[in-house]
Amino acid sequence: MTRLATLNGRILPIWGVWNACRVPGAEAVRIVAWSGDSAAFPGAAATSSRLDDLLIEAVFSAGAHFGSLYVLAAGGHLLQMQATIGLPATIARTWATVRVHDSTPVAVSVREQRLIWFSDRVALARAFPAMALSLPYHFAMAASPVCAGGTVWGGIVMGWPPGGEPQLSQRQLDIIDDICDKMGRLLHRASEGGRPVVPSSPPRILDPVPAQRPSPDKAEAHFAAGQPY
Repeated sequence: MTRLATLNGRILPIWGVWNACRVPGAEAVRIVAWSGDSAAFPGAAATSSRLDDLLIEAVFSAGAHFGSLYVLAAGGHLLQMQATIGLPATIARTWATVRVHDSTPVAVSVREQRLIWFSDRVALARAFPAMALSLPYHFAMAASPVCAGGTVWGGIVMGWPPGGEPQLSQRQLDIIDDICDKMGRLLHRASEGGRPVVPSSPPRILDPVPAQRPSPDKAEAHFAAGQPY
């Protein structure tokens, strides 16, 4: 059962309605029910495919090691991983669902509507010790909200191998801003057009080069070593 909301007579997916982003003066949000998933909405599959393309573009253009897209779901209280590239399936499953009020980079980024950056695991451990303990790998990480139309629709997380620059370059920041903007507009248009994107379960593991995909054990070894696969 997918929960939807109406706002000023328009149907919106409830996971796209975040209090801090509601339009001033808007009518109260009314929750209704909708049975089905993205496949039930014509055009939703095409939107999901375009979101996958944008995630791949972000990772490769910014020189990242991995990237994940989260979409708000279940009444706006959960972030569900829609797709990921560069993460072993076991790690993707572990972090497939994050509560919006959890102490994790993507949740804080969505709540505070700002980009968060950690140059290494030490910096991550200072701010999010529990997460750092569960991810005993060395990498830099950025999390950024996906917004459009006065609404936060989700967030992206990207990671880089250790030993890089202490800050993201202006080019990398521009890439993240541009991709998040495009993703947000896609999700916004899909919602307004009555074909909302329902988060995948489990998340899609994107593989742009299937012939070179390693075994799960090798994938985790590459990830731990900061090597792309």
